[in-house]
Amino acid sequence: MHSRVPRLLALSLCLACAVLLPFVSGGGTVHAAADPTVVVVRDATPAGCTQRYSTLVGTSFVLTRTVPCPAGTIGEDVQVPLSEAKARHEAYVVLPSRTSSLAVQTQAGLQIQQLENAAKAKWHPANKSVTPASSCSTNSHSVETYWSTWWDTDTTFDAWVFWDTHSDCTIYIWESQMHAVYINSYFYWGHDQYASWSGNVGCRQVTNGYPWWNPNVTKNPGYTYEQHVYSGSNCTIFDHHGWTDSPALH
Repeated sequence: MHSRVPRLLALSLCLACAVLLPFVSGGGTVHAAADPTVVVVRDATPAGCTQRYSTLVGTSFVLTRTVPCPAGTIGEDVQVPLSEAKARHEAYVVLPSRTSSLAVQTQAGLQIQQLENAAKAKWHPANKSVTPASSCSTNSHSVETYWSTWWDTDTTFDAWVFWDTHSDCTIYIWESQMHAVYINSYFYWGHDQYASWSGNVGCRQVTNGYPWWNPNVTKNPGYTYEQHVYSGSNCTIFDHHGWTDSPALH
């Protein structure tokens, strides 16, 4: 369907055990191991990352514009020692033990999500529903996010989103896909997110294949579309987790 094959993010697996504590910003008293593993959220957007926006997709009049990725295009949860998070004055969540109860792990997941949401609000302050003042045109669009890793420029990734705009100014998101060329590891596509909507992709393995799915969702414009991946086949808080953000869809 497309002249270029899409590609996406490779993430390394980090495992650790600790006791769950509420996240704190920078300092705080920790009654656990001397230097437990914690989760922090960081902007992982590399130099050379680009986003290619196309409109009139599916016609012979496709218009394409390519721009550098803004800050926060690639975000990730990073597992680091508590001492590192404190030294960098980062908000964090202490990673619970793999043997802890489901309730404890669920609570940690919610706290990590709060960290992610705070970071996204900082990176994308204009990420909100918008309705153009004039009537909306009806056509198809796509955006491709493309980048390579700093440790290996031959390792490249793509994430694509396809959507239609409607005359009532809503958008219909009809395809999401991703791809990675990374021969030493796999990563797993967990879910996609747009505003308050989330769609479960099923923790699908992604490497040299071309996985895609149909979100089949109609929403207001103005939010970024997120594709979330993990380093482990269970897509849990114990796996290294990252995501790519599209520009705001409209």
